Amino acid sequence: MYKECVELNTDRLSTNLRRPLKIIAAGNGILIDGAKRYFDQANKPKEFAVINGAGHSFNEDGAEEKLFKETLKFIK
Repeated sequence: MYKECVELNTDRLSTNLRRPLKIIAAGNGILIDGAKRYFDQANKPKEFAVINGAGHSFNEDGAEEKLFKETLKFIK
């Protein structure tokens, strides 16, 4: 999955998206650089957040709650 993510052409994906976008990345892991690149290429409105201490599944103590708070903040 990591190899596919690295090789994925996010230029076409992110520039064609014309909806509000929030990317929430896990602070622990190898996908954060890809998430930043995707965010940089995306159209506005957009937001970016990192949940420090969270892994890919956001199942660490308190990480899921932080994920939900970031999501709710964006929806409001």
